[in-house]
Amino acid sequence: MKLIRLQTEDNEGIFSTNFDSDITIKPNSQVALQSATFKEVPEELTIHGGNDEVSFQIKAGEVKKINIANNTYNSSNEADLRKDIQDKLNASLDLDGKQIGLQFKVDTTNDLDKPDCRINFSYRVSKLFNNIQLLEEGNAIDNDLTITGTTPATSTISNNSPRNVNDNARFVVTSPFGKGCSIWRVRIKKLTDNGSGLEDNGFTLGLTETTPADLSSPTMSQAQKTYFIKTIRFGEDYKFKTKTQAVQDSGTEPENVAGGTNADTIELALVGGKIVGKVYQQTGTTTLFSEDYVAGTNLYPFITFQGATDTTQVQNVRATLDPYFTPHPPVGHDENLLGDGLTATPPQPPKNGAGVESVNILTLTEDVRSFFGYKNRIITIRAGLNCDIVAFQMYSQQVTTNSYIIELRNFNLESYDSQTGTRRNIVAVLPTTDLHQLVEYEPNTPLFIDMNNKETKNIKHILARILRTDSSTPNLAGISQITLLIQ
Repeated sequence: MKLIRLQTEDNEGIFSTNFDSDITIKPNSQVALQSATFKEVPEELTIHGGNDEVSFQIKAGEVKKINIANNTYNSSNEADLRKDIQDKLNASLDLDGKQIGLQFKVDTTNDLDKPDCRINFSYRVSKLFNNIQLLEEGNAIDNDLTITGTTPATSTISNNSPRNVNDNARFVVTSPFGKGCSIWRVRIKKLTDNGSGLEDNGFTLGLTETTPADLSSPTMSQAQKTYFIKTIRFGEDYKFKTKTQAVQDSGTEPENVAGGTNADTIELALVGGKIVGKVYQQTGTTTLFSEDYVAGTNLYPFITFQGATDTTQVQNVRATLDPYFTPHPPVGHDENLLGDGLTATPPQPPKNGAGVESVNILTLTEDVRSFFGYKNRIITIRAGLNCDIVAFQMYSQQVTTNSYIIELRNFNLESYDSQTGTRRNIVAVLPTTDLHQLVEYEPNTPLFIDMNNKETKNIKHILARILRTDSSTPNLAGISQITLLIQ
């Protein structure tokens, strides 16, 4: 029986020891791990002006560059880092092509092909919902409305009751508005004056922070109407409200309110990290307001009708919703039948899915790459409406349970590993309950592994290493020690 103690201060768990005399190993010997002591500590990432840039190419010519908040990150605040990147990528999006309906997410995954916790830079694209019927089926709360038409071109929504000044006649989408780049827009089909001189005509297009099931009835409070654009009748200015601004007159009147491709189109959009209210008209586009959006806030699209059907109707309802929300609404069509006659046509996503397949490139600094566990700084992948860029290594900042592998590199052991499907020189697998603690392993009965040496072998050099269970390199602190028994 021989006892061999190996010691290292290498933070990657590599033992490389040269002895001053030969160690004789007899034929058909066996080796076992007698004990192991080491400590893995959380990796830290310090972000500063020299390593804070992350870029993501959605497609050729659309590269989004952001700068991470300068700070020191570890397991205690790594979620802040992921959220910062995610929010800034989402805030970088424009109302242009594939970006419409796109939402980034930087999170961990337990993918079937990669069962361990890994970082995933992903995006999903919500197609443009262009039929009120699609939104209505299980994905909306509607009351006292008349909905006609089953195609994007004919779908119309209006009040089923006489005119009123409340919000009883309303349509509220129960899936949240997209949190990247998103739109909620309608085109006016009819807006005539009922002659009352009151606010019992027209409609209100809005976004609410209130969960739809909790909206008051029959009248929503002003606080519940977080953002909106309101039109009362032809000849009166559009009004608007934001989260921080009371109801205001826009100074912009409706122009064309009789339907058709040149009729006014009203839009609430999340773009560039702001909620923006716009009116598209034949004479041009008017921005009514622009206000900072608090990243991650759930907003629910709604429309209320004050005017009766004979004076107030809208058509060509368009929406993009949160593609990560569960359950996600069914996918709408991609037909572009909105604002074709306007001087400034509202931006459209790629028609019928065309142009969504593209080359995506994630570029990280070396420090960020290492912290997240990516193999390369620049990762290229081809993707369409769904993109996932999963890290190569396990994300140690979130791992709470793990095992370690002790591998003897210059021995030929009778050990096999299903991860690789091959023989590996593994002398022991060490279970632990917490990655970030001192590991002290000493089995009651050492498990001896055949060394497959048919003849006497003399060695002076032993090479061993500690690996995480996914074969990634640990981050060790202080002195690490393993003790081997050879018989």
